[in-house]
Amino acid sequence: MPTSLWAQVRYLACLGAALGLCGGMEGVAMTQEPRVVGVPVASVYADIYDDSERVTQVVRGEVVLVEPHKRYRSLVKVAVPNQYRQPQGYPGWMEGDCLLPLGASPNQLLLPPAPTPSLRPWSLANDPQEPSQLLIIDPEVGLYPEPDLESEPLDLLLAGSIITPAVPRPFSQDGPDFWAVHLPGFSDTYYIPAHSASTTTLPLAPLDLLDSAFKFEGSPYLWGGMSCHGIDCSGLVYQVFKLHGLIVPRDADQQFQVGEIVETDQLQPGDLVFFGSSPQKVGHVGFYLGEDQFWDASGRQGVAASSLLDPKYRQTFLGGRRYWPQ
Repeated sequence: MPTSLWAQVRYLACLGAALGLCGGMEGVAMTQEPRVVGVPVASVYADIYDDSERVTQVVRGEVVLVEPHKRYRSLVKVAVPNQYRQPQGYPGWMEGDCLLPLGASPNQLLLPPAPTPSLRPWSLANDPQEPSQLLIIDPEVGLYPEPDLESEPLDLLLAGSIITPAVPRPFSQDGPDFWAVHLPGFSDTYYIPAHSASTTTLPLAPLDLLDSAFKFEGSPYLWGGMSCHGIDCSGLVYQVFKLHGLIVPRDADQQFQVGEIVETDQLQPGDLVFFGSSPQKVGHVGFYLGEDQFWDASGRQGVAASSLLDPKYRQTFLGGRRYWPQ
């Protein structure tokens, strides 16, 4: 956690807002358009009201675009460019104190606007000898004050976060390997287990996708959620594919519009299966596992396996889509 008292107050206010626990603070003014998320996860709301719907979340190290002069108290109007809802990104309102100046080295995961829902490949722009970015690939990672798993974590990182390594490669001190890292907006050095981060995106292959999806097992369901602290069905799909080098639309209805159409008898593990009252009203998505099972985030059980034979899903099944190359 940040060391100064004011930084801690701002940090906790933003984290509470992200988890839906508290309101924001007064008097935040944003003067720069591109900003980077500086807390583990920040929520984006549909409007400025206390009961506004959470529409999505953004994890630490990702960029949002702030609309100058559009703010209400501590909230600022933003678009999340890498989460498609409209060509400029996913629109909404976010706590301004969750955002930091972009800095001298822009985050590489800032894709150009997409005119329509699409599948957009991405990769970390790293020098193999001296990587400048790390992608967090585990659902949750502790940030340690020293390279020792017995020490108390000071903060955390969530899957999909992008941070900066402080050294060119992992190291060990008579124990497991660690990365020394810096967080956006802070000069302090923290340490994370080396296996929790990668200098490249993961392979875009069906079994690898499912391995990443399985890591979220037991995560609670949260409408608009994008992390193991709370996630929805399309958020699970988004985050898993992001780890594997593909940015997909944020919401299930637009996820249904892209990829290769797969007939029911041709479904393979790793394909996506969609549900809704009609193709125009898609409301649910999951990863097909085989043998009429799929992996999803639902309000009934969080992230777990579900069955296509369940009457709820059998009656609303709309079809399959494939995002991975054959």
